[in-house]
Amino acid sequence: GLMRNAYIGTDALATVPMQGTKLAVFGGAQVLKPELIVAGFTLIPFMIGGTVIGKRLLERVPERAFAVLVEGMLVVAGLNFLIYG
Repeated sequence: GLMRNAYIGTDALATVPMQGTKLAVFGGAQVLKPELIVAGFTLIPFMIGGTVIGKRLLERVPERAFAVLVEGMLVVAGLNFLIYG
């Protein structure tokens, strides 16, 4: 599997275009109301704070433990998908 930093980088690289596409689709469909946009901007400091805290926590987790944790979560998610659809 991917090492810790490679996994995080790959996830970030996939997330940015995915969220950009959602923003374009919902914006184009005029689903985004002004109050939702304001709420989104209000959450930015919390997202940045979560990123900083998450990075510090991640630095404390051993590489092997990170791999086991991620692989375990992927197995659980896969089983959930198979069972519940």
